[in-house]
Amino acid sequence: MADQVQICNMALANIGSYVPIQSLSEHSKEARACALYYDHCLDMLLREFEWNFAKRSIELASLGEPPDGWMYRYQYPTDALYVVRLGQFTLQNCKDDLSRLKNMFMIVGTDSGKAILSNANDASCVYIAKPENPNVMGPMFVDALAWSISSRIAPGITGDRQTTIDASGMYNLMLHKAIARDLSESSEPPKQEAETVQVRGVTNERRWDGQ
Repeated sequence: MADQVQICNMALANIGSYVPIQSLSEHSKEARACALYYDHCLDMLLREFEWNFAKRSIELASLGEPPDGWMYRYQYPTDALYVVRLGQFTLQNCKDDLSRLKNMFMIVGTDSGKAILSNANDASCVYIAKPENPNVMGPMFVDALAWSISSRIAPGITGDRQTTIDASGMYNLMLHKAIARDLSESSEPPKQEAETVQVRGVTNERRWDGQ
């Protein structure tokens, strides 16, 4: 499977740059562009959908006395990009009654990061985290990631507007294919699709990262 350098070389080849880089720290404009955008593109792609390989599950630690109006205050997972579920609670549970959502949990900023305020005593949390090992991502996700990087670096590498447009189009295509594959491998009902798949890509309305 691909590592960071291989994914970046895929991204470069996508836009017609076939001289591979050996490291993201080497002194070339290709390596500098890939180093600038790799983590950003990965974070953005992970936020597009509740990818199975990126899900983590933990019991949240208590942070002590919550503010008025809340019963519990939990520590936000330090490696979380966004929260999928707290206990059994997601937006899907109450999509027709958003007032319930505000009463169940809320993510707030603190001096040291983030905290989760909740009225639910179930502290089990499912969230999305950035994988440390690219090998777990799967070939279709990797392809989407490479095209995402391609669309970002194309203006600086090629200077060609059409190449940038084509790379963005391929990213959207591969994103949908990767989502379809991830849904087909899930043991849960594919309830995301109806409420998340949009014209351009995917907007995951159920995530809770304070953004």
